[in-house]
Amino acid sequence: MKFYYFVILICFISKVATKLNYRVTKIECNSSTLTVTKHKCWLRAYNRRNPVVNVEVTKARETPDLLVTYQFFYKSGPNLPYQRNFVFEDVKFCKVIKELSSNSFIAQAVEHLKTLEINYNSICNGVGDMNFFNISISTGPFHNLFPEGYHWTNYKIRDEKDEHIFSLSFYAILTK
Repeated sequence: MKFYYFVILICFISKVATKLNYRVTKIECNSSTLTVTKHKCWLRAYNRRNPVVNVEVTKARETPDLLVTYQFFYKSGPNLPYQRNFVFEDVKFCKVIKELSSNSFIAQAVEHLKTLEINYNSICNGVGDMNFFNISISTGPFHNLFPEGYHWTNYKIRDEKDEHIFSLSFYAILTK
C-alpha cells in the first residue's frame, strides 16, 4: 500500500515539475497577390504569459490542393543562431484534414487543430475572408517534446498554381 502512495506522489511531482510556459513573442506573415488579396497577422495580449495569435486572410480563389511545409527551428540561447530541428514538406493539408494520417505527429496536430473550431472546408474550398482569432499556441500538445529555449516555427502554404500563397512564422520562448 505504501508503494502505491509513493507512485502517486512521484506522478504528481513529475506533473508539477513539467509545467511548461510557451510564450509567443513575435509573429510575421506574408502572402502572394495571386491567391491572397489581403492579409494581416498580430498578437493580442490575452495575459502576459499567453498572447494569442490572430490571422486574417482574404482568398481570391479556391485552393483544394494545398501543400503545407512545417519547419521547426531551435536555439538554446538568445545570441546563438537557429538550427532546423525538423521539417514536414508538402503535407497535403486538405487530404490530411479529411483522412487519418499514418504519421502520429501529424495526426496529433490535426486533432489539436480541430479543437480550435476553425472551418477547414473554407480553407480548402472557400473564397473570401478567413479569420482565425484568439488562437492560443501555448496549449499545444507537443511542447513537452521540445527542449527549453528559443523556438521559431514556420508554415509555408502553396499549391500547383501559386508557389507562395501564404507563410506564417512565430517566435516563442519555452521554459519548463
